[in-house]
Amino acid sequence: MMCKCDWRVMPQITDLEFDRLISECSQQLVVVSVYSSRHPEATPCDAMMEEISYGINYSRSQPCVQAVQDKYRLIKYDMSTNTLLKNRHNVIPGMFLIYSRTRLVFADLVFNGYGNAKKDFMKQVYKCGKLSEQEKFLPDDFKFTGMRDGTKLMILLDRS
Repeated sequence: MMCKCDWRVMPQITDLEFDRLISECSQQLVVVSVYSSRHPEATPCDAMMEEISYGINYSRSQPCVQAVQDKYRLIKYDMSTNTLLKNRHNVIPGMFLIYSRTRLVFADLVFNGYGNAKKDFMKQVYKCGKLSEQEKFLPDDFKFTGMRDGTKLMILLDRS
């Protein structure tokens, strides 16, 4: 089957595809950008994530097929049309989840404990790669609790 992804936009995933994609990408990190198409203001990092995705997939004729060897894969998840991650982890728009080998390594509203700049994202990807190598993951039943607007969350297993 021919890939129908457009290299110019970050791929989106639905509940039906989510677990299958996560398990198929067992050799790379999967970065999930959670957003709501009904409330785009809740995800201020969308432009940066799209720019990173564009740079990775520039001129690829089949982005999903050719991304297999990349260190990480970026995907978007729309909370306004999907509920799996809301039920599983109690996520909200603006959060980022990073999976490795089907396990959750990172979940937060900011990268690297500091912000949402590209350098923070790259540091977070690097750190999650190291945590994955050390087999440090969040619990399988991990859920955010007591979410409030403006609350800074840092959930990262750094037990060095």
